[in-house]
Amino acid sequence: MESMTISYKIKTLTPLWTGGVNQNCDRLHETSIIGSLRWWYEAFIRGLGVKACDPTDSTCKDSSHCAACELFGCTGWARKFRLLVLDENDSIAQKIESEKGYSLKLIPLKPIQEEEVFLLFHTLQIISDIGSIGGKTVLKPSEIVVKNKKAHHADYGLIQLTSTYEGIIFQREQIINYLNQFNKVKVKNQEKDYPVLTNFWFIRNYYLSREQINTITGKDLNGRYKNKATDLQKWMGGERAVSKKIFSFHNNIGKRTWGYAKGEELDKVKKLLTENGIKNIDTGKSLLENIFKERTSNGG
Repeated sequence: MESMTISYKIKTLTPLWTGGVNQNCDRLHETSIIGSLRWWYEAFIRGLGVKACDPTDSTCKDSSHCAACELFGCTGWARKFRLLVLDENDSIAQKIESEKGYSLKLIPLKPIQEEEVFLLFHTLQIISDIGSIGGKTVLKPSEIVVKNKKAHHADYGLIQLTSTYEGIIFQREQIINYLNQFNKVKVKNQEKDYPVLTNFWFIRNYYLSREQINTITGKDLNGRYKNKATDLQKWMGGERAVSKKIFSFHNNIGKRTWGYAKGEELDKVKKLLTENGIKNIDTGKSLLENIFKERTSNGG
């Protein structure tokens, strides 16, 4: 498509943490937002059965790269866009605060294809609907409501996408065919641990407290694994330098819980959650079905 600016409008439900010196969010770091966008974009296209590398341990290089690296870049292949975050006055944002409007503007550095615009919009839609973006999204809500005002229980990373999609409407097969043009590299063995949208689970308008998350993941009140904790519980609960796989937010408007399983273990995760009294669990498969519901190529 023509090299024109692509803009997505969002409203923040919480602040966004983008990192900084001395553990302070001293200013807006666009790379944090780009990294989150890429993470969800990768999960999205893996959910369509297309391989995408992990950029922290990738064989992608130069023109031999996966579908995610085609847009976001890799060694020898530059990212296709520069990101600007503008506030409500169209000035470059210094921080992303709660309950304010912002524009995410992508300035093309290379031609961005219509398929990629479609995928980017729906990536943001998924984040807005069930996910989160940026840093400090692993903080756990307290079981004591008043404590959720404290910094170590605060919510970060919730947005509402306020733009509507006005581009070409693609069918699932068209998007898969486009992405498979770049399926040139062998993804490494840990592929089974990568986030795949069809392995995601989520609960709208419901949050799990720190105590509930510890119970589900086989931890005691101090956050240490009990002797009988299973491998699945340890996967969900994470450990030092390895993120947990349950993310929960108590914000009144954006209240939600989401996570993901690996390999073929989604049913096991859902069973574990159900055994701990968790209901109304939905999956990433339903998100894909909604994106690619029956429609004509012109959106009718």
